[in-house]
Amino acid sequence: MKVRELFDMIWRRLWIVIVFTTAVTSAVGIYSYYYIAPVYGASVELLVMPNSAEEAEQSREIDFNDIQTSIKLMDTYQVMIKSPRVLEKAMIAMKLRLSTAELDSKIEVKPVKSSQVIEITVRDPSPVTAVEIANTLSRISVAEIKEIMKIDNIQVISEAKVSDNPYPVYPRPILNIAMAFVVGFFLSIALVLVYDSYAIYRKSRVLQKQRMMSKSALG
Repeated sequence: MKVRELFDMIWRRLWIVIVFTTAVTSAVGIYSYYYIAPVYGASVELLVMPNSAEEAEQSREIDFNDIQTSIKLMDTYQVMIKSPRVLEKAMIAMKLRLSTAELDSKIEVKPVKSSQVIEITVRDPSPVTAVEIANTLSRISVAEIKEIMKIDNIQVISEAKVSDNPYPVYPRPILNIAMAFVVGFFLSIALVLVYDSYAIYRKSRVLQKQRMMSKSALG
């Protein structure tokens, strides 16, 4: 099929493209805005130092081994932050009616690339609750790590705050609508091609039958 023929085919069925694309885009937009509960995020950052705060202040020098030790500690601390012991204390402090598994599912702990910083991100339908969980969890985590590890080398460097106009991290209606438009457009093109191909096939079958009937009549 030539490009010109393809464009002519689409132009003849342009109403299908417009209607189908509009329907898909509108449906996704309505669903995103009115049927999906928004989820908000809040993040806290913890700094992990290779030595205790006092030792770091005194030495002012950090060698390669210190950095490697710090990286290993970060892996340990990430596990400790999401441990049942820490989560249970956070739930008690906030009086949350959740199980540790439910609270755990709201929390993501990961290292910030090329740094000695751990980022704790909490997602919740309430922006205020997300901030409270993130801040409470960070404070309890720091206290528990210091108590268990017997070393003062972790501290909160960035607390979560409630924005005046919080924006949900999920869903993202504008992005969803844009994607729905693109997908709907290409699906409508595919629908037009299938529809016209089937129409051409049926037309050829009818012509073939007519020719066969004409030959039979002449015979």
